[in-house]
Amino acid sequence: MIRSAAARPLGRRLLSAALLLCAACGAPPLAGDVAAADLSPVWEAWWQQELEGAIDAADQLGWDRTGSVAGERARQSLRSSRGERPALVAELRSWREEAPESPDLAYLEARLLQDPARAEQRFRDLARRFPRHPWIRLGLASLVQGDGASPPVVRRLLASAPARSDAAAFRRQIEARLLAQEGDPEAAFSLLEADAFGRGDRDA
Repeated sequence: MIRSAAARPLGRRLLSAALLLCAACGAPPLAGDVAAADLSPVWEAWWQQELEGAIDAADQLGWDRTGSVAGERARQSLRSSRGERPALVAELRSWREEAPESPDLAYLEARLLQDPARAEQRFRDLARRFPRHPWIRLGLASLVQGDGASPPVVRRLLASAPARSDAAAFRRQIEARLLAQEGDPEAAFSLLEADAFGRGDRDA
């Protein structure tokens, strides 16, 4: 979800997290790795307050051109800020018709949901269906974190997400927010220096 979920009862979050962690424990590891996309042209334009330039750069890295989740994620966030969410949803639906079992596309579609309750439920459902998919696991961790869950809950979700190069920066953003929440802002900044700090948002 591009916006963080509204607050939900902590007990329900804890139960859901525990169930999802159990589902992940017995799942086979992901095969192979996916190289990280170079998003520096996007964020260089963003920091220079050149929204159109950032969008143009993100378009070149989007799913239809590169198959990159990270590239499409940046494209979604930027184009949504310009009121283009309906067009993005239509795109995802057409792509999913061609690849209905793709967990990458399922993740990208889920983060476009605007209703917080539906978004959180969708991510829980996807985490059960694809228990070892890193983007889905990290998206759920980010939503729960933005919802006010305690650091131990978020850390357990992070621990259940397999490492994948293209999702490494997203993982570092979540970890940095945890460090800041725990009173160590210097460690948080150090963790994010290599990523030029991004926008620091709470996207899924």
